[in-house]
Amino acid sequence: MKYDFDVIIVGAGPAGAILSKILAEGGFRVALLEKKKREHIGYPWEITIEKKIFGRISLKAPDGGLSPESPEYYRFFAENRNDYLEMKSEDDAIYYFYHDKLNQYLISLALKRGVHFFDQHDVGELVLSEDHACGVRGERKILFATKQFTMTAKIIVDASGTNQVLCKQTPDDFMIRTPIRDEDWISAWQEVQVISPDKISACKKTLSISPGIAYLQVGKYHAYQIIHYRRDNTLNLVFGASRGKNIPTAHEQCKEFMEAYPFFKKQLYGGGKNLILRRSLGSMAGNGFVCLGDAACQVVPTTGSGVASGMYSADIAAKAITNAINSGDFSIKTLWDYNYGYQTKRGAILASYDIFRLFLQHLTHKEMKSIFDSHLVKDSNFISLYSSNKIVYNIQQIFENFSTFISHTELIPIGVQMVQAIRDTQKILKLYGEYPPAFNINHFHKWQQQVNSLFLRYYPSKKK
Repeated sequence: MKYDFDVIIVGAGPAGAILSKILAEGGFRVALLEKKKREHIGYPWEITIEKKIFGRISLKAPDGGLSPESPEYYRFFAENRNDYLEMKSEDDAIYYFYHDKLNQYLISLALKRGVHFFDQHDVGELVLSEDHACGVRGERKILFATKQFTMTAKIIVDASGTNQVLCKQTPDDFMIRTPIRDEDWISAWQEVQVISPDKISACKKTLSISPGIAYLQVGKYHAYQIIHYRRDNTLNLVFGASRGKNIPTAHEQCKEFMEAYPFFKKQLYGGGKNLILRRSLGSMAGNGFVCLGDAACQVVPTTGSGVASGMYSADIAAKAITNAINSGDFSIKTLWDYNYGYQTKRGAILASYDIFRLFLQHLTHKEMKSIFDSHLVKDSNFISLYSSNKIVYNIQQIFENFSTFISHTELIPIGVQMVQAIRDTQKILKLYGEYPPAFNINHFHKWQQQVNSLFLRYYPSKKK
């Protein structure tokens, strides 16, 4: 078959842009397709990325103009801000970026490497030849009209985000299609508001906030709320809310906050969307097909942050795709190296976070408050679960000490559940370490069943 490109990547977010750049640098003919206009790509909110990610992909971080003021400290609490856990910001380990500006920067790097960029190309169909992905179809916008298009390539990549445009159309034998449960979604919203000069003192006093500190309320609507007062007299507001009856969306929460505290002059920027909170898909590769970023659920399960994981996985996917094209074998057997490389490292750690995320999500607000009020957990260990700044695993040390736990008899039922969750995070780490190193459908199904059976105890519904 004669192909138009070596690789077609659908979605020009950070993961897709980085993957296209790496592959183009390797001499491949790469098409990067995006449904939005070039200037509209990216979101009007802020993100954090581990500095080591840039080192991994040999990318120099952009200088100036792309970074907002970062917090000096994080304070985590359930209800009372005086009962908090505190963590100093690790600016030496992370970068803060405006999402849209970073996204545009990464696209510009891809274009410099010779990537063929097609904006306003809305992909709607995955083209299959027998059991291999080989192309895409969709509509491209031309002024006020649309025109159908078809493109073919040796390997197709879905980097379309939470829409999972192509993943949802993959054949059963790709083992990629995975229904996302309601418990695994949150609505998220961020706004940065300028405080009116004559109301700065009232704002600080009423909200009990100090410059340089980000106040993160854990468990609010089974998600989180963040207030960060910046030294330029702006307030960074972040809201998250799980799905459920009588739970306001994150945007609705923000509106309620603004009405309750009318201290603001104008909004600088803001926006939101629904985010996936869960471990990555069990398999992210098929015959002639790869998915990554949010499309593969590669996010920090406690926050929904996925840019760093998408950039990390782009490096691994690029190596597997390169081997596949160079060998002339585009099958899942060759592309399986991508699965193994991600799942046994970052995928394993984030899957362990997912276990603990589900445990915390099912606590009542009262139960969450009691954990904080009793000072039952260590600052750094608990906080790391809510951080995309430094992906490490230390959940097993979450208790200050067992005697503290025993002294709070009312917490024993919660403590027993917490101990079980900690044990299960250990089990899931071990399971991910045993991810099949080579494609074997029987070995994969056995692994998947073991993982699913462990996670099922954390869902009210027992449906697989």
